[in-house]
Amino acid sequence: MKPRRPGVPARASSQSPTLNTQYQGRHDVKWGPTAAVAAATLISGYTAVLGANALIRRREDLDPDSIERPGSMFYLRGIGMHVVERGSGPALVMIHGFGGSAYSFRYQLRDLADQFRVIAVDLPGFGYSDRPTDADLSFTAHAERLREFLDRMGIERAVVAGHSMGGTIAMRLAAAYPERVERLILASSSPPDQQYRLPLYPVIRPLLPIGLAALLGSERRLRRMTERIVYDPATISDTVWREFWRPLRIRGYSASLQKMGHDVRQDVPLAPAAVATRTLLLWGEADESIPLSVAHRLHAEMPDARLEVVARAGHLLLEEQPDACNQSIRRFLAMPTGAATAARP
Repeated sequence: MKPRRPGVPARASSQSPTLNTQYQGRHDVKWGPTAAVAAATLISGYTAVLGANALIRRREDLDPDSIERPGSMFYLRGIGMHVVERGSGPALVMIHGFGGSAYSFRYQLRDLADQFRVIAVDLPGFGYSDRPTDADLSFTAHAERLREFLDRMGIERAVVAGHSMGGTIAMRLAAAYPERVERLILASSSPPDQQYRLPLYPVIRPLLPIGLAALLGSERRLRRMTERIVYDPATISDTVWREFWRPLRIRGYSASLQKMGHDVRQDVPLAPAAVATRTLLLWGEADESIPLSVAHRLHAEMPDARLEVVARAGHLLLEEQPDACNQSIRRFLAMPTGAATAARP
């Protein structure tokens, strides 16, 4: 190799760019149309999420530490659960549906307390209970939490009633701990083998506040949606609506819904046939949220189930036709242990 003469600069290799060329090349990159659209979409989505969170904060204007509650608080592993209890006798534990609370069972608390110890529980995240975002809010975890609740309350066996989503949780409790559930009452229950998994969830999860803001941001829109799931919209009077709407305004509600939406994805589907507890299926004849076909399937697959259809009732049948429902509940719980169950039109 020929030595370089002093004072003569080295020649740049033709196979590799000079430092200046590399630097210049990095700044000559131009954004194409696709990248520009992606950036605009990202900025728009981020702005929409910020707006949705601001709307949620304005709507959630009630402080959970100072709000007046109709019942009492019961603490399990640091999570406060709101409980309304009436009467004495055999325990009847009632579990509300999605967006519901103990208020959903006001007629059962009033009318069945002459014969039973009626206990209506607000699940964590709903009603007047705490809004945890660091606890498991899956259906399986709720069922386990209720088993521990029975332990702490000194209730060895109970009749467990669940409405809608609460029915799914009640079935999981009965399947996992059949010795703790005397009988089961399912009112327009969602099926336990249904999976709640949004497609592309990891991608759309950051955008969930937008959907929640659209759903919960307008009181008028949400009231109209509620009126559509009952047989007679007059059931949702101004007084009833105020009681429905108030817990939804407690700070942290939307955050706990997002946490639950994540956690229920881990629930393993439960076959209805795995629930051997004697069961009363109560269904509104005009229920369009969870149609009567679901009731017939559960009745066919569950080993020991009785179906009763309530006339002039939609999805909120316990509130729309409380007298008819309460009579069915009394009749079912009065049946002898060995009595055969059957469908009743």
